[in-house]
Amino acid sequence: MAGGYGVGLATIVAALLGRPAAADPGEVVKAELVVIDRATRRTPVPLARPATCPAEARCLAGTVDDGVVKLTLAIGAGVRALPIEADVEVDKETPIQLVAVRLTFAASSFSLIGRDFAPAKVREALLDRTDPKWIALGDRAHAVASLILDGDADSARVEVEHGQVVVELQLFSAPARPFGHLPRCGHVWRDIHGRVSVPIRFLRAGERLHASGQLLLGETRSLVVAPWPQARPAAFVVTDHADQSSTETLHALLAGASDADLEHPIGGLLGHAIPITKALFLRGGAKHGGARPQLEEPAFATIAERMRAAGSELVPHSATPLPDKRPVTEQALAWFAARGSHTWIDHQPQTNCEGFCQSGWHTRTGIADLLAAHEFTDVWDLSEWTGAGLDQRDPHRLDHAAATVWPLGRLEPDGPASLWMFRSTWAFVPTAKFFQKYAPTELDRLERDHGLHIAHTYLETLHPKHTFFGRRNLMLRAIDGRVTLDAKFDAFLADLHRRSERGSLWTVPLGALAERVRALAHVRVRITESGHLSVTRPHGLADLTLQIGGSTGFQPSPALAGQRSRDGVSHAWLNACAGSAECTDELTLVDAAGSPLSMFVR
Repeated sequence: MAGGYGVGLATIVAALLGRPAAADPGEVVKAELVVIDRATRRTPVPLARPATCPAEARCLAGTVDDGVVKLTLAIGAGVRALPIEADVEVDKETPIQLVAVRLTFAASSFSLIGRDFAPAKVREALLDRTDPKWIALGDRAHAVASLILDGDADSARVEVEHGQVVVELQLFSAPARPFGHLPRCGHVWRDIHGRVSVPIRFLRAGERLHASGQLLLGETRSLVVAPWPQARPAAFVVTDHADQSSTETLHALLAGASDADLEHPIGGLLGHAIPITKALFLRGGAKHGGARPQLEEPAFATIAERMRAAGSELVPHSATPLPDKRPVTEQALAWFAARGSHTWIDHQPQTNCEGFCQSGWHTRTGIADLLAAHEFTDVWDLSEWTGAGLDQRDPHRLDHAAATVWPLGRLEPDGPASLWMFRSTWAFVPTAKFFQKYAPTELDRLERDHGLHIAHTYLETLHPKHTFFGRRNLMLRAIDGRVTLDAKFDAFLADLHRRSERGSLWTVPLGALAERVRALAHVRVRITESGHLSVTRPHGLADLTLQIGGSTGFQPSPALAGQRSRDGVSHAWLNACAGSAECTDELTLVDAAGSPLSMFVR
């Protein structure tokens, strides 16, 4: 890449092999297009210095078409800071599993920032959407380059292969977009087995895929985008299903007791300022076992609206607790959409066979097209997180995928491409186990791991003691007939509030979390040739947080909303864009004395 302009035999041979004639430590030496549909194809990308490259700059470019997709790859122009842009255009409609670009670097080792946002050295890593994406490249125990990856690709795999570091940018990956459905309905939910995985997605002719980042030659300070606002290390989401809801229990959940003043709550969600995603039935009083009127009852609807006004998200739990025809589902979608909902949660599979994870994922015969038409984006995944601890991102297994919130893609050729999916953790457990699961020590661990937890709860459960459901009660029936929250549960809500107030936990509805994950895909963090930091972010993304290695800080600027340094790591978060479009700001790093620092260490 660097060096003279004469074209010799070595240059011609290198071009045929898809690599530059010479590469300094840390530079790209080879690129491949990988496509998996009905077969696996690996096509070398011929890289060469384009004629338009400035004289003092480093540049590589290459184009290849494998008959299904066309890749255009550009690296540079730059001297030390080289942008990387990989653009793919789909040639024809095709079922696909993977579209990726494999970049081989002149480096023999790597380290990165792990999911717990601490330095990590591993043999292999698979980076997901909410993972930090900063990779340090080394050679003979020396740092030679760094790689910043944006969040526009589905995932990125990093490994050492034949003594060189290979980074596979997975622009489109069906494994990173998991989906499975139940093959049939049943009579009892425990008897419904045999989840059927859908391993492919459909891309249409003319669709475009993109992955981007920046290669920084030399040693740089670590720099990552943290997903949650104001440097909050962890996020906690409650998705509460509708099955146990009634007017008196919803009142108690919000205010601490069924007779408490909703405007002056003594506890509960309102008293502790905890917003959640609350699934409800548009008509809960259908004739079935344990029927309870819900939104068709004016008193219940009034309480639900009070909940929404306080920041919670109201979402459909199917339309009713019985099998629903398309018109009934559409009526429910219209009602919730008018109140700002974009999240769908299936009801139990033995009744609501139209649920998305039953037959509903089909278009026209299911509900996929209805969800898209009413601008619903976030759909509940039937499978649950089953790992250890609360953090669904598996912080200590970097070689495994950690799907939490992801784009689903087209499940059928005519299906919508706008739907995303989220995975929750089963929390309908005996009361004592619930409090063990969410003990302060476990929440401390979630924060320490910089984790994400999406709970699948039934907070309004109130049944006779010593029954299957009664052993899961989080509410109590007083002698006078009032319903109150279990004191330990109210203390749990108070703990969530304290953590939110001190800035260590982001307690948020699912819809807001998913919207932020989507917005992060449009963030571009770049280091300039002079060592400054340039940040481009979309309109509406508030408190975008950056983590910088070392006890440093930033010069005050209009873009800077706040910053702090702790345990040798600095965080800064930015104001939202002032206009209606994306904005770009340049920040200057400073030391403890206020003197400017370069992002390049050497």
